[in-house]
Amino acid sequence: MIDIWPSQVTSDRPVTLLTVCEGNICRSPLAAQLLREQLSKSIWEYVESAGIRAVSGAAMDEFAAEQSRLLGGAPDEHVARQLTAQIASDADLILTMTRTQRDQLVSLHPRELRKTFTLTEFSRLLNSKGCYGVTDPADVRLLVRRLSDIRSTVKLTHVDDVEDPYRQTAAVHARVACQINEVCRSIAASMK
Repeated sequence: MIDIWPSQVTSDRPVTLLTVCEGNICRSPLAAQLLREQLSKSIWEYVESAGIRAVSGAAMDEFAAEQSRLLGGAPDEHVARQLTAQIASDADLILTMTRTQRDQLVSLHPRELRKTFTLTEFSRLLNSKGCYGVTDPADVRLLVRRLSDIRSTVKLTHVDDVEDPYRQTAAVHARVACQINEVCRSIAASMK
């Protein structure tokens, strides 16, 4: 169990969660849209996405957008954007879709190591250690630091990566969306 005490970290700045994938047209915008709907808006003011090799300016992939709509997301306003040092720096928590993307992101932006996890890794850490008392932005920042300290307790394998559905069938997109939604729901449930 991890107890968070609000007085331990202070900051009135809103919390920003960033999801990251390859092109920013399938997985990361879907995860961001679902988390935006599922997390407390009083704490998670900004839930955004970006791509390591973004198809900058592109709309969301049509199959991914369809899955987002089915799961309660709002894909119509999404515009893909490239991950930059500033975007990474501004985020309080960065969630990638794969271990490789996490490693690439940290290689490009080493200062962001402590706040960068895979989507599955973050969910597992929350579920394995418990999460209580997250009621404001300062709590989130402290929680992210504490989970970073214990990240070695979660062993990830290739099955924990979120498959890239780009240029795949509608069925593959549905399977990937189901996986993302399940993990996002787990994160949101642990953060309440």
